[in-house]
Amino acid sequence: MSKNFYNFLFDPEDIEKTLGLQQDKSLVFPRLRLSTDPGRTSKKGPESDAWYERWEQMICQLQNKANELFKLNPSLNFVTNSKLVPIKSKKKSGGAPAPNKNDFVSGKWESDSYMCGDLLILDELDSEIYTLFKKDILTGVPMSEIMLDHYEFAPDSSKREDLEFIDEVKSGMDFTIETSVGYLSKSGMLGNFTSKPIKNPMLPGPGSESDGSKINIIRIVSSSHYTIALHYEDDNRLEYFDPGGVSDSLVYVEGVPISGRLSQKSKLRDYKSESVICDAKKTEHLMVCRILSNILRIRSPYFVSINTKELQILDEDIYCHTWVLLYVYMRHVYPKMSAEECSKYFESKTKNPSQLFYIILNWWDYLLYLDPSIWPEDFESQYKSLLSKDGGNRKKSKK
Repeated sequence: MSKNFYNFLFDPEDIEKTLGLQQDKSLVFPRLRLSTDPGRTSKKGPESDAWYERWEQMICQLQNKANELFKLNPSLNFVTNSKLVPIKSKKKSGGAPAPNKNDFVSGKWESDSYMCGDLLILDELDSEIYTLFKKDILTGVPMSEIMLDHYEFAPDSSKREDLEFIDEVKSGMDFTIETSVGYLSKSGMLGNFTSKPIKNPMLPGPGSESDGSKINIIRIVSSSHYTIALHYEDDNRLEYFDPGGVSDSLVYVEGVPISGRLSQKSKLRDYKSESVICDAKKTEHLMVCRILSNILRIRSPYFVSINTKELQILDEDIYCHTWVLLYVYMRHVYPKMSAEECSKYFESKTKNPSQLFYIILNWWDYLLYLDPSIWPEDFESQYKSLLSKDGGNRKKSKK
């Protein structure tokens, strides 16, 4: 293979070109599968604690590898808040010397936040909470603490200490009333924003996307799902991407997406510039809108649920944490599609669920074992010249 950097970049329309690349298999994870671990059950799911720890490590590796690609675009701001800790090989018998760097044959990812997220949303039926934590409720223990106990965050654990309560919402009726609690990660992207002023709060409207504008990547973890948000600092607007799809009508102004649904509701409610209106069928989406709109001070029409189609169509597709990274990559690394182009591309693929699954499965494998050491030495200059001047069209490979 030639040392053309194009040949090292994943392309959903030309997947085969990267299938034979050398991979970094220093830490290997099995293909994801719908199965139940025989270990003891956990409130966090039907799997054992060990299974969840391994799952989190896989997400950390995906994100750290993705960050190597995100660095190609200096506008992207991504806080991984996890690190690979080397694991020493077993000590040799016979009074062998202490292990040297060559003896660190494996490693373990350690994350400062739960599932490497920036925002965590936990929910449960009130009837379930009351049954299990009646005494705590009657003695006035905050729901934010009860929910963490319910999801088995140890009182003195570092991941519990990393969480800061931010919001609480109740939804449903009668015996189906549910409480959702939101927490931000102090070590993540939102921890940075709560300690500094917003650059352009409540702008009157979005401008066009331009090189150099800071784009903050916000990872969102719920009880059983992974989504992501892109915050454009200069325009102070936000694209929320859920691979499961969100009901919204999109309007594009100079290529910039605006929520048609929230825009209409703003007009109907005598909308004022400082107000925030959030409306969603799912409580999870409502919480994301409320929390991020308040923290980042975003006007309602500029909080956009960018994906309106279900992408995880097949039962085998449990790659939500991988879909979100693909969206960022396609929007702002390669091929740098506009929001409208990316939305239409995914929509076109939903007509063939098997093809959609083929894309995400190969992206997962490409990303998880990405080996930047094989990239050409001049990859940065090649990348800059790879895309056309308008930043949105593929160029043909030069063999």
